[in-house]
Amino acid sequence: MTLIERDALAEVDWKELIELRWDQKFDPIQSWLSFLINHRIRGIELVISRFNLMVNWVISEILLTRSQADRERVISKFIHVAARARQYQNFATMMQIVLALSSGKIQCLSRTWKQVSRENMTLLTELERLVIPFKNFQNLRAELNALNPAVGCIPFVGLYLSDLTFNAERPSHVTRTDKGKKPHTETAKTSMSFTTRNSETARSSSVSSARSADSTSTTTSIPSTASEESLASTTLINFDRFRTSASIVRSLIQCIEWSKHYTFEPNDDIVAKCLYICSLTSDEMEKCHEYLIDP
Repeated sequence: MTLIERDALAEVDWKELIELRWDQKFDPIQSWLSFLINHRIRGIELVISRFNLMVNWVISEILLTRSQADRERVISKFIHVAARARQYQNFATMMQIVLALSSGKIQCLSRTWKQVSRENMTLLTELERLVIPFKNFQNLRAELNALNPAVGCIPFVGLYLSDLTFNAERPSHVTRTDKGKKPHTETAKTSMSFTTRNSETARSSSVSSARSADSTSTTTSIPSTASEESLASTTLINFDRFRTSASIVRSLIQCIEWSKHYTFEPNDDIVAKCLYICSLTSDEMEKCHEYLIDP
């Protein structure tokens, strides 16, 4: 799974990230092979589609297991796979599995969950604490900041896309509305420093003009209030927004580069089974609950 995620990430281009060139809504897919044949999608949309299919695949595999004992073993196996993905710093696969196990369709299998060992439940709880979106994924970001690049890394792309989308909602320009005060946006510190330098230049120019007018006594100097009114309507580029966007993209591209550090020897049969996965539709998932033994 790590190698498959790595190859998908290789399709991502930094330009599509900067320009936010991906759809916000994705139709659910049930077959990866069918998807690749019928859609010419590359880059970040390929990564997102794969992520969503993986979540549904995990849910489907559990719901297609009728026996309670076997179903418990499937759940426990996925917990261990997620934990191993964390060790490999494959945060995408880890997130996919934890989201699937935390979904309502799986959480409602109360009798099955009672059979899961305490050790596995403790392990799952630890993983859930890591991916919880509390304080904008504070725990996950802390782990990302402490990772070992030499091991390799598969980032949770959704984290970076969310940051880019939020940052893009900030204004690209800011307006200085009052002399000596910051623009209305709180994120324009860089722009304000730029404004201050321009303001000093403008004042110097105004002083020079006034002195020239005094020496010739043929022109009338512009009142200082007019100069201040001109400054008050200055529109500035919000450099902080673009700097933040570049920083987010640079961080994601760095993780993608680190994904090349994995040295696993692929097993073609296993890779094929993990690559060409299929999932149930939402309606089929609901229908499965009717056929489960001791859910």
